[in-house]
Amino acid sequence: MWNCVLCTTRNYGKAKFDRESAPCRGCSSTWRARAMALSIITSLGYEPKCLGEIHPDWSRVGIGIGDDVELSSRLSSKFFYSNTFFDAFPYLDIRKIPNIAYKAFEFVSCSDVLEHIDVDLNKAIRGVSKLLKPGGFAVLSVPIRNTAGQMEFYPKLKTFSVLGETVKWVDQNGKRFIDTSPEFHGGRGQNLAFREFVDESFKEVILKNGFRSISQGWASPKLGVPWNGNAGVYIARV
Repeated sequence: MWNCVLCTTRNYGKAKFDRESAPCRGCSSTWRARAMALSIITSLGYEPKCLGEIHPDWSRVGIGIGDDVELSSRLSSKFFYSNTFFDAFPYLDIRKIPNIAYKAFEFVSCSDVLEHIDVDLNKAIRGVSKLLKPGGFAVLSVPIRNTAGQMEFYPKLKTFSVLGETVKWVDQNGKRFIDTSPEFHGGRGQNLAFREFVDESFKEVILKNGFRSISQGWASPKLGVPWNGNAGVYIARV
C-alpha cells in the first residue's frame, strides 16, 4: 500500500516499479513523475510527504523544462513555478537562456529532456545551471543504460531531418547517413532521442557544466517511489 506523493490517493501494487509504469489510480502519475516530485519536496527542505500536505509557499520559485502535466499542475499549486516548452509558449531553449532568467530560480525540474538535445549538450546543461540562484538545485531525469558507455545515436551530428519514421543526418565531416530505426519518446516537443546515458557518464557531464554536486534522487516506498537505482533521477546543485 502506498499514498501517491502527488495526489495522496491510496494505491496497492508491486513494491518495485519501472520508471514509466505503476500509474497512480488517482492521477495516473508514473514512478518518474512521483520521483521528481519527491526529490523537489525533500530538496526544498520538507520532510518526505505528499505534495497535497504542503502549505502553498509562493516564495519558493521554480521552473520546469518539459515537465509532464501531472507534475507541473501540482507544483504550480504549491510554489511559484511555471513549466516551459521547446515547441510552445512559454518557450525556453536551455542553450539560449535569456538574461532575465539568469540566477532567477531556487529549483529547476528537467524531465527527460537532455537525451533529446540534438547538438550542444554541454551548453544545454550549463544553461540549466545558469537558471539557478547560488545554492539552488535541479532535479534531472534521463533514461539510463545498464551497459557500459554512453551511446550517441548520431555521433558528431551537424544537421538532421525527420521524414516519417526515418532520420537523415549529416556529421561534421559531411558524411551522410540514414537511420531507419530511430528512437522516439512520447510527449511534446522534439521527441527524437539522440543519446542514452550511463550513470557514470551522466554525472561526469553534469559536474563539468556548472554544477558542484550530483546525487541520486530520493526514494520512499510509502509515497509510491520505491528505490530504483537505474531509473535516472538525480539532484544536482550549483
